[in-house]
Amino acid sequence: MPVTAAQVGVLEVIEAADGPISLAMLESETGLHANTLRGHLAALVSAGKVARVPLHNGRRGRPAWAYIPTLTDYQSLALALADGLSNFTDDGPVEAAVRGGRAWGGRVVAELGKQAAKEPSARVFAALARAGFSPDWIDEPTTIRLANCPLLDAARSHQDVVCGAHLGMIQGVLGANGATLEPFVEGGGCRVRLT
Repeated sequence: MPVTAAQVGVLEVIEAADGPISLAMLESETGLHANTLRGHLAALVSAGKVARVPLHNGRRGRPAWAYIPTLTDYQSLALALADGLSNFTDDGPVEAAVRGGRAWGGRVVAELGKQAAKEPSARVFAALARAGFSPDWIDEPTTIRLANCPLLDAARSHQDVVCGAHLGMIQGVLGANGATLEPFVEGGGCRVRLT
């Protein structure tokens, strides 16, 4: 789906933000009306250019949505997997993929920079959204459904290695082992449990 010049302008504002940016903040930054922005944001989400994440403000009730740029290439994943697999030991390919995924998670957090959430669960959600997994909370803050896999074809043929890399990425974002990944259990999607 092609992106219009106006949508590119909105995307540039999102990419320049210090963190997830709300609709109100986008209104202020762009001068565009909220209804116009909603249309641009829907198109950018559909095009895979931005991801929608909950904006936790410490208040009760349902959080507002905010937007972050997504990764459009998987160079950081390829580098991380290469790192993990280049140090291949007697552990096996799955363990090497998990190690590579942890390196990928560290890179994702570094790429998010100021956009990285302070709460571990929100940080994982944002990283998964940025990487193209289309996450959705099943039970916030412990269980996430991944509706999309950016490496689905590879996951179907090499599930243990690809899912190992994804689990490692989540662990790398967390900075700890506190997660499990259950492949293809949520209507074709996967389930992440954070502990």
